[in-house]
Amino acid sequence: MTGKQYRLWMFSSADESAQQGVYLLHRLPWDLGWLGLAAVAAGAVILVRGHRAAGILALLLTIASVAFACGYVIQDVDSYLLACLLGLGLAVAAGLMALGERFGLRACIGAGVALVAVNVGLHWSSCDASHARAAEVYAGDVLESLPRDAVLLSGQWDQLLSPSYYLQEVEGLRRDAVVVSPFLLHYSWYLDELRRRAPGLVQALGDDLSRYERLAERLENGRPCDPTDAEKAYARLVNRLFEATSASGRPVCVTGDVALPLPAGVTIVPQGLVLAVRRDTTYVPEPFPRYRGRPEPGPVDSYVATVLWSYGLSLANRARYEQRHGHPDLARLYIRRALDFDPGWRRERLPTQAAGGRELTVASLEFFERLRDLQASIAPTPSSPWGMTRPR
Repeated sequence: MTGKQYRLWMFSSADESAQQGVYLLHRLPWDLGWLGLAAVAAGAVILVRGHRAAGILALLLTIASVAFACGYVIQDVDSYLLACLLGLGLAVAAGLMALGERFGLRACIGAGVALVAVNVGLHWSSCDASHARAAEVYAGDVLESLPRDAVLLSGQWDQLLSPSYYLQEVEGLRRDAVVVSPFLLHYSWYLDELRRRAPGLVQALGDDLSRYERLAERLENGRPCDPTDAEKAYARLVNRLFEATSASGRPVCVTGDVALPLPAGVTIVPQGLVLAVRRDTTYVPEPFPRYRGRPEPGPVDSYVATVLWSYGLSLANRARYEQRHGHPDLARLYIRRALDFDPGWRRERLPTQAAGGRELTVASLEFFERLRDLQASIAPTPSSPWGMTRPR
């Protein structure tokens, strides 16, 4: 159990590791309510003087956790600080113990209760996730917007792929659709999982799948294999996926993050929250969308920013599509709907975030800024009510 496939995120960038370190320096004192730093310092002295084994354990836990978290350049790094908090917690416990030995049990309990109260007051709103339904709602909106029996290729793991597993497998939402990760197609275990979940789709891949599986297995096990041959086999597998799915009459869709070697002669049409892959260029109408997603109150979050950006981008793509087909009034309606997903955060007030988090949040805000410029560039027709109302 090596976790080999995650190595590309470990110490992959010195700048991002440094950014992760800055985030940890901001995060850890805040998690301890700042007052906890005094307890940590006092406890560290006690451990060094009288409980050296426990002190070494606390130190190793803290150093190992921080080093791992700095090297693992992902956004959701907080869970990897649990070992660090355990090490610091040992020091806090030692500090409270020393306080009790010197000033009595009441002082020890009072200080402990005060630390808890301070942390509850500081962190309750940011830790309260009862309203955090962005991924659930977005994944549900994507699935419900898909054509019947669609095959969707998406790399949106956090906001779409992983929530779709729960929604489809547990709640039974749109089980007719198959959601596929092009990135995970590189791994043999995922092909086995896809074979269980969509046996008909996998069977249609035929020899292209068998050929690619043999090469993927060699790469995974460190056996001699030409990576170029593997990439060519992967491209043939993806092309075969499109061909087999189209031949069966099933619609093929992708999300905007997917950059794949699409077969010749296909075109992309924005439909719902995805892009439909079609073999003709005729105009495809759709009902005006009624999504459940919307900006929610809460702290700045790069994952929420990404979800809102996905909504806005899909609607903006549809606006451009309507504009190209001579429907400027409808294009403006789509842009106005897209602007409803602007979270309204101010760039100068964004908090310190883990590696990549701030960049994603800023990119999302910049997208909505450009969207307002696009809205102003689409001139209304004389019959359009937009000519008499102030754009939002």
